Amino acid sequence: TTPALPTPNPNPDIKVGILKVNWKNKCEGTVQLYFSFNDTSLPVSYRSEEQVSKILKNVCKDRKGCEDESEWLHPGTEAKKCYTIHANGTSIKSKCKTIIRVKCKVYLFLIEELPDFEGQLAACKVVIALLSIVLLVLLLMRFTKPTVMALQKRLSDRRQHHWVGPTQSHSGESHTFIFTDLLLS
Repeated sequence: TTPALPTPNPNPDIKVGILKVNWKNKCEGTVQLYFSFNDTSLPVSYRSEEQVSKILKNVCKDRKGCEDESEWLHPGTEAKKCYTIHANGTSIKSKCKTIIRVKCKVYLFLIEELPDFEGQLAACKVVIALLSIVLLVLLLMRFTKPTVMALQKRLSDRRQHHWVGPTQSHSGESHTFIFTDLLLS
């Protein structure tokens, strides 16, 4: 008989990580790898530059005040521990001499001159709220006045005040009011 081949593990431990740049200056920072299960992060080794640059290719473009071109830096950076990213996962390395930093070109224009999308969004919300209030007031004016008038008429019709003269009085008083409630259904 031949020995049985080992069966591959159908559910390998998959760890989900997030690559994030911790910005030190306006357009320069260190690449960190965060894992969701323990909420800790370590810098990424320079040996992972190829994988990191593919994943974070738009990191400079997405950073406010920075231009699209990114430069991956290594020299003069050390860490006690760091992650190395491989094609099939990651590994922790100790005594990392060089870690990945990214440096973007600073935008030539002042940051204040960039479009303020958050301000535009807030202004749009205010305009929509004001238009909604105006529409609500117009609808109330259109449909409330006839309703109020119909209610007033119905209430005034329910209470008819009839004066019964002294000769028609059953109680012997000189004047009596009779209130009749009409039930309209």
